[in-house]
Amino acid sequence: MLGGGEDVLFPTATFAAFFATVLVGAWTLARWPIARKCWLIAAGGVFYSYWDVRFVYLITGFILVNWAFARAIDRASGDGVRRTLLYAGVAADLMALGVFKYYGFFEDAVANGLSRVGVQVHPPLLDIALPVGISFYCFQAVSYLIDVRRRRIASAGLLDVATWLSFFPTVTSGPITRATELMPQLAAVADGRSVDTGRALWLIARGLVKKLVIASYLATTITERALADPKSFNSLVLLIAVYAYAVQIYADFSGYTDMAIGLAALLGFRLPENFNLPYTATSVQDFWARWHMTLSRWLRDYLFAPLTGRRADRPVRAYAGIVVVMLLGGLWHGAAWGFVIFGGIHGVAMARERWSRQRRRVLRRPVPVRTPMRELAARVSTFHIVCLGWIFFAAHTIGGGVDVLNGLVRNWTLPLTTVTPLLLLTVAGTIAAQYIRTGVGERLKQTAQQARPAAQVVGFAVALTPILALAPTTVPAFIYYRF
Repeated sequence: MLGGGEDVLFPTATFAAFFATVLVGAWTLARWPIARKCWLIAAGGVFYSYWDVRFVYLITGFILVNWAFARAIDRASGDGVRRTLLYAGVAADLMALGVFKYYGFFEDAVANGLSRVGVQVHPPLLDIALPVGISFYCFQAVSYLIDVRRRRIASAGLLDVATWLSFFPTVTSGPITRATELMPQLAAVADGRSVDTGRALWLIARGLVKKLVIASYLATTITERALADPKSFNSLVLLIAVYAYAVQIYADFSGYTDMAIGLAALLGFRLPENFNLPYTATSVQDFWARWHMTLSRWLRDYLFAPLTGRRADRPVRAYAGIVVVMLLGGLWHGAAWGFVIFGGIHGVAMARERWSRQRRRVLRRPVPVRTPMRELAARVSTFHIVCLGWIFFAAHTIGGGVDVLNGLVRNWTLPLTTVTPLLLLTVAGTIAAQYIRTGVGERLKQTAQQARPAAQVVGFAVALTPILALAPTTVPAFIYYRF
């Protein structure tokens, strides 16, 4: 079954059968590391080919090119040669990303820009399919070359590079793993006794609830209709839809991450965390320290640091670096101006926060005392800045985002429809749950971890019953699959 990626989404029967086969094979081959890696590479190829078998050729090219460049960088004697090889390898990765993801975007931007000054151009039209997850494994490949250049890790063998870049739990939507995180685990001997089955099953169950119950419900109930046609909805309904989308994208993406980490754990691998209560953030900088953390750290270490260099303490350079990095981070999400505006909103907000901190230090003003009211105000304002960004993120276009903003203030005369107590409870309850540090969820996780393996499996099966009962008949694709 090729070309039907929706059939192999994580929360489907097809994927469950696929994963069960991979799991049995991986642990059967646990004592033979080379055979186990080959098995996982084959699983990654089968999984990725469900969207389009041609994508397998692309990721194979990424694997071979980055393996070869890393070996060349590692073996080069002169620093200048190593730097040149790094630039060439990174350029190859970014060129592939640019062609497959951004060709049409830049083609239209250049043609439209020239037409405004009276120059008509007709770039060649190319029908290029967007490979699923190319942004994720491209960033992983770039970080690998840079880390080899910085001597943080030695170049790895072809099997290790292939296993890492094609690892099916992360290949389509992350988390963005680094070679320094996963390569040592590939080198270690697999030991089933070290697998925390209870935690893994808990994460998978939690991810299923987020995706199948919360995200799917909000998408079908309000966000898909209201944000696509804001002129047809009351302003209050539209505001609730914006809040609902903030909850939906969190439940959708963090739900995927939970499942990816849980599935990898069952296979004996530990992936980095990607979310940490993002809607409790007290600043936009704090938000990005909690949201899609593997991307945030990547942008900091491999983009912001090289851009600002040793002059990061110079205010103007630091402000410009923040804005540029966030603009590029927004563009990373998709080839559309809405994503650029999304990144720009976050970049300007973070630069303003940095300016405020530096101005306070220059004027020698004391740090404001943290009070409950100040914390509440900071969290509310941060949440609404984030929601402003989500408007353009969801719209993809500047015009679509502006339509939503106009609808928030101009459509009060329309009837109040589609809002139900359950909808309000879902939105408010999901956000409020992030403020509960210890509660039912934490106790359930601890119980799952302490239970016997048989009890863990039975408990997971019991938990699936209400989840599947509330799940939609057709599972919508994950939002971040398109990136």
